[in-house]
Amino acid sequence: MKNHKTNTLLSPTRHRRRRAFTYCLCLAMILTALAFNLTALGAGGGPLEAINNLSSMLFGIIKAVGVIAALFGVVQLAMSISSHDSGQRITGFMALLSGLLMFFAKEILALIGVSV
Repeated sequence: MKNHKTNTLLSPTRHRRRRAFTYCLCLAMILTALAFNLTALGAGGGPLEAINNLSSMLFGIIKAVGVIAALFGVVQLAMSISSHDSGQRITGFMALLSGLLMFFAKEILALIGVSV
């Protein structure tokens, strides 16, 4: 009986794939570290500036959700026009209008005089 030894070295194609995967993983980690870089500012305007930053972040999130809702409304409206469904058309209009309302929430609040 012959003693078959398994080859512990990787084949050249598997080695290239593994090297490419490792390269892509390292590149993704570096890009993630650069994209999510946070600057810690200890000396600032105090708690009022932190609250203003939080407010602007929340309005940014609301604006992003508004864009998504408006796009969903446009898709819903287009589907309702192609299928001649009036209930879906109303849902599409409502989603579109609510998305636009969320998108312009900060401007609407400033227009009616609420300080944001």
